[in-house]
Amino acid sequence: MVRFLHFGYQGQPGGILKIPKIVFLVAALVVSVGQSQASPDTHTMWFEKLVSNAKTIKPGSLRGELLKLFWSDEGKGIEDPPSRFRLKGCRLIQMEVDFVKAGTFTAEKLHPKASDLVVSRVSPLQLQPSHGKVLLSENEHWLLAMIEDACALHGGMPRSALAKNFKADDGLNTVPASRYVHKDCNLVKVDVKFARASKAVPTQGAYANELTIESISAPYADMPVSD
Repeated sequence: MVRFLHFGYQGQPGGILKIPKIVFLVAALVVSVGQSQASPDTHTMWFEKLVSNAKTIKPGSLRGELLKLFWSDEGKGIEDPPSRFRLKGCRLIQMEVDFVKAGTFTAEKLHPKASDLVVSRVSPLQLQPSHGKVLLSENEHWLLAMIEDACALHGGMPRSALAKNFKADDGLNTVPASRYVHKDCNLVKVDVKFARASKAVPTQGAYANELTIESISAPYADMPVSD
């Protein structure tokens, strides 16, 4: 049964306007959905800010500076510091880090005034799929979809499978390209090695269609490259 809402309106004296209650419910739902869905540009700006902040951690950074942005992904103590850290702003981004103790020759070269553990090596920002029952934000769901696109690729697939969601990165690259970015966000990257087909022909277009993936890296995050 449809319930009606009654409103007085100016027209005939005592006029009544009947509007089905379901109209208001649908209108409210449309407004709510429109407000909750962020645009792709909003997701990209969120992700670029996270990557930019995470990239400030480099050899010479102090352990305290690292812990402002990352939390430990391992349960080790200070005497045996963890090597894998997860970004606080997004649990899908992690980085492996090596340390040297303050006062050592290497630490003195990296950070002469250090009184804490000093970062000596950082890995690329690794993009990891979600494991277990973890609640993800809308931004993280957007990122996870691209991570899953990358993880679905493996050796033996044709180049066309890669080209469905990825394109060659800008900047210096090999021929054929070895560094690819996701079409939805050029901060999501993979490194690809191709196997040459035995029937490859010298024309570039036909040659490219003959390529198959020999190996592909895990997805990682890096700032965009400009030509």
